Amino acid sequence: NGLLLDGFSDYVSLPDISSHFTANAATLLAWVKLAVATPSDATKTGLINLGTGSNCHYPWVDGTSYQNVWRNNSRVDSISLLGSVTRTQWHLVAITSDSGGSGRWKMYQNGTEVRDTAATTLSLPNPPYIGYQNGYGLDGMLDEIHLCNRAFSANRIWASWMNLASNGTFATYGAATLQGFPSVRT
Repeated sequence: NGLLLDGFSDYVSLPDISSHFTANAATLLAWVKLAVATPSDATKTGLINLGTGSNCHYPWVDGTSYQNVWRNNSRVDSISLLGSVTRTQWHLVAITSDSGGSGRWKMYQNGTEVRDTAATTLSLPNPPYIGYQNGYGLDGMLDEIHLCNRAFSANRIWASWMNLASNGTFATYGAATLQGFPSVRT
């Protein structure tokens, strides 16, 4: 299951969500399954439009990622992705930013941190898009997309990955929490 996107005209436009992200902390969790592990067509490298400035690519045609999710005109370039992650199979991509707290921006694949750098203040476009940014679309599928107005810990990211990856049994870690913004579910 999931949202099937063709890399050209399929995407989801969200309403203005910036008022939900006033504490300068945020998390994106999304299950992703690409049609091609490393696209040769640059226009099929988009992921999500949740930042400002340069475009966001997952992955770019060189197999690395370029991300502006939760960033203010300051893209993180040449992110080395995990060779152990088969991008044509379902895998978890998570990006956190905590410029109001730890001062860190982090990207994860399948619960493993792949980049840690200084955070910027949050800057969200209006409207934000899922599966598209400035002419770059996602060719593949997205599912269980969560946007949260706090930065999840590495343990919380790992638990999100293990809930579905371990043995098919859904596990809970702690009490349920209201995250301040409803998850976007496909």
